[in-house]
Formats: sequence, C-alpha cells, structure tokens
Amino acid sequence: MIKVKILLTIYILAFSFLSAAKVTIIHNIKGYTINQHKLVEFSTIAFEHGRILQIGTKDELSKLYTDAKLIDGQGRSLLPGLHDSHTDIMQAAEMSTQLDLRNTKSLDETLVKIQNYINAHPDKNWIEGYGWNHKIWANKQLPNNKDLDELETDKPIWLLSNDKQTGWANTKTMKITKAFKYKKQPRFGKILFDGNGKHTGIYISHGINIIQPHISRTSIPQEYRLFIKILKQLSSQGITSLDDSEIDNRTYNIYTGLARGGKLPIRVNAIISTAEKALDSLLAKGSYHEENQFLHIHTIKYYVDGNLDFHGAAMFEPYIDNKKSTGQIKQPIHFLKQDIPLHTANGWQVAIAAVGDRANNIALEVLLNENVKTTELRHRIEHATIISLTDFKRFKQSSLIVSIQPNFAIAELTILKKAIDRQRLKGAYAWQTLIKQGAILISGSNFPIVSANPFYGMHAAVTRKDRNASSRPWIPIERLTVKQALESYSINPAYANRQEDSLGSLEAGKWADFILIDQDIFTIKPDNIWQTKVLQTWVAGKKIYDRKEVQAQETIFKNTLEK
Repeated sequence: MIKVKILLTIYILAFSFLSAAKVTIIHNIKGYTINQHKLVEFSTIAFEHGRILQIGTKDELSKLYTDAKLIDGQGRSLLPGLHDSHTDIMQAAEMSTQLDLRNTKSLDETLVKIQNYINAHPDKNWIEGYGWNHKIWANKQLPNNKDLDELETDKPIWLLSNDKQTGWANTKTMKITKAFKYKKQPRFGKILFDGNGKHTGIYISHGINIIQPHISRTSIPQEYRLFIKILKQLSSQGITSLDDSEIDNRTYNIYTGLARGGKLPIRVNAIISTAEKALDSLLAKGSYHEENQFLHIHTIKYYVDGNLDFHGAAMFEPYIDNKKSTGQIKQPIHFLKQDIPLHTANGWQVAIAAVGDRANNIALEVLLNENVKTTELRHRIEHATIISLTDFKRFKQSSLIVSIQPNFAIAELTILKKAIDRQRLKGAYAWQTLIKQGAILISGSNFPIVSANPFYGMHAAVTRKDRNASSRPWIPIERLTVKQALESYSINPAYANRQEDSLGSLEAGKWADFILIDQDIFTIKPDNIWQTKVLQTWVAGKKIYDRKEVQAQETIFKNTLEK
C-alpha cells in the first residue's frame, strides 16, 4: 500500500512537472481581440494543451506559470486566427491542376498561352483552364469555338471564365459531350447561338452543366493531397478556419476522411449544397461534428438567384443595361417555404444565396417565417449584394447573419454600376447600414475566384476601394471600422457556426488559434492594411506556419539547385 502511495505521488509530481512545462507564453506583443463586443489589448498570452490560459502582461503571467516556455514576440501584432466565410476548396483543387488564364489581357495573348500549355502537356487528354475575362480585352467581345479550333491540337478544350460563370469550348468538346443536341435554352442558363442557330462554344450559368459533368475528375487520393496543400497555403495567409460554401457528396467524404485521420491543418465548416444530386442521402448522414472542432457540417445552402453578370440576379425592376430582364429566380419562394422547415426541424442551419433586391426580399421572407426563425439555429444570407431600401428595417426582426465578400465586391463594382440605377445602388453592399439594422456580418473572399488574403478583404471593407491608393472610396458612409472588420473575420463567424464558446476570440478556455503579423492594423493608415504580412499561424497551440522558416527552406532549396 505504501509503495502504491509512493508511486502515485511520484506520478502526480511528474505529471504536474510535465503539465507546467507545456505552458507557453508569448510576450512583447501588441495583442488585439474582441471579447464581449469590446476591443481588448494585451501584451502577453499563455496557453497549454491547445487552449488559452490567460491574456495579460508578462509580469503577471510569468508569476502564474513559472516554468513556462517564453517566446519573445518582438513587438509584433497578434490577432485571433482569421476565418474566411466563403470559399470553394474543391474548385480550388480542380483549378490547381488547370491552365491559369487570369493575367491574359487579350484574345491573342490568351490563345498563345493556351497553345503553349498544350505543347507543354502532351499527356493531358483534356485541356482545361480558367480565369479568362473578355471584359478586359480591347474589343470586349466574347470568344467562340472557332478561336479555339485554330489551335494546333485535336484535344477537347474547356475553359471557365474568371467568375466561373461562363464556359468556352472548342468544337471537339461540343462533339464529345453531344452539346449540339441542345436546341433550347437550359433552365437558369444560357447557350450562345450564332445567326444560323449553331452553338458558338459559349455556355453561361447553368448552361455550363451541359459540358462540365463530362469532364473527368482527379482521383480521390490526389484530391486528398490537394485539399491538404490548399488548406496549408491558406494558413500562410492567416486563415485558421473557413466555411466551404457548397460541398457535394464527394467533398463531404474527403473532409470526413481527412478529419478522422487528423489530417486537417485548419478548421472547416462545410456547407452542403442543395444542388447536390444525391442530397437526400447526404443529409441522411446527419450533421458532423469533431470533438476537436476541426470539422463541422451542419448547414445547407439554397440559391434564390444567380450573379449580376449576364443579368442573373433577380431584381424588382429591369436592369438599366438590359431593359427586358429582371434576372432569374432559381429556387422560388413557395419551394423554399416548403423545403427549408423540413430541414431546420432536423437541426440544419440554412444559408440562402441572394444577390438581387428581389432575391434578398425572398430570402428575408423565408428566414423570418415563424417556422424557420429561431435563436438556436443561426441562418444566413450569402452575398446580400443589393437590398431594397424598404427591406433593411426587416433585419431588426431577427439577428440574421449576412455573409459578405468585401474584396470581391469592390472588384465587381464596374459590373454593378452598369447594371442598376443610382437609387438601387444605395442599397448595394450597404455593410454599415446592415450592422445598424441589427445584422451580424461575416466576411469571406469567394476564393478561388479572388485571393483568399483576409487583409485584402479587410482593406476593402474599411476603405471601400481597390488597392490602388489613388482610387476614391465608393459610398464611404458604408465603410466598416477596423474593429468591425476584425469582428467579421473572427468572433462573428464563430457565432454564425455556433462555436463562439471556443473560437473567434482570445479568451481563457478557448482554442489557441492566433496569428502574428508584421504591422499594427489599428494604427497604420487603412490604405496600407492590404500590405500586411503573416509571420506565424498557430492552431490549437501549435505553430503550423512560420514565414521565416519557409523563406529559409526556399533559400536552401535554391542554393542546392544552383550547385
């Protein structure tokens, strides 16, 4: 019995020693967090076993944790880990294996780049690419299949535009996919025909689905590797968690496989798309929650309308550049009112994609319905691009979450200004007005269509202009403060995903997810926020990215090659 007591005492002492040794303190920092809606500043943070113990000063925390490992933050700024509320990781994985045409400035340059890619990849059966944008070409004309047919290849070619809403095919692709059999316009999509009624190789919105399903996908093992690679790359930009905004059954299986194997480098909240063909069987699996909070699947997404481009957003009044169009309704209100309560009754949160003012009116009507409205489930409107001025007051009826994409919004201004009149523009990207009416904003990027860099997004939210220093802010009264922008990338997304008790801010007991950056976003000029560099990224108390270490490895690799 005495031996047992001695051994137990030794074990307790040993465990206490090991436990104390695991405490890490980072001091000499300019720390910021938003706790209980207030901006809190601190100079030191202590954490252990992946959880935050306390924030405060070096003196007080060093006295509390005498055996802690001390790390000098060298005066750098420290923020909560940032959350991107709108991404598509499968799309990013697919694009990473394709031809990137985003920097081409003309049709001729685009064709040259495609030909060079064909020559450099003789093993590819399909030539796939993305990123072309006819609106920045000199003639601003859409290309056609004949342009691609002139290239030296007998392979099918399929190229998606910069916003992924338009597909461009050569004749070989149209023959393989039997696209020619479609003589009428598809629902919620468009085929461009020539004067003789023949396909021109351009497919818009849901018209893309005539071609896309025929494209062979990468293997599942390769997709696993690509997902891990992309998520690690996002961590280098300060992103410690994200919402994957529309997953299908295949993506569901990838995420759950990675989570069960402990392979997810950052946290993921995956949103199931109602466009998934096997939706019923996917929802039958139920919501998914990992104890370590690296994967949550508990939200489903609906689509009221399409994009502004090609007049897909549903409007009350016609577009000023197309008097015959008021856009398209994809999922009508009677369907939404019937379908959504069936899923909310089973605990599913709802995200409704709505761009035009009519679409947002429908989204509000559905989400404020007594059969759907609840404080336990935190429903959201994705985009909320244009809202009727009479609808803003309806946000006061419930603390709805609005998912915005500031960087993408500023990039889309040219399209917006051509599409709607000044009166409707007052309700476009009205972020400050939404906050004043009680909405909770969460920010994302729309990655991979635009950069996922959250500091690009913060800059756009705070300045309402692009990264050209000479540009003027667009409707400056709708600018966010730096505090509001940080909230929209940290604690607000945690709240939206019902994780505010463990994520989103730097408080005792929460996960130690944080980043160190090279400048103080609260004291620099707002115009310079986009230049912020991430120095380190920590998730659950583990450093998963270090800029210096990466640069050192790159230098070693370069020197090895030169030898």
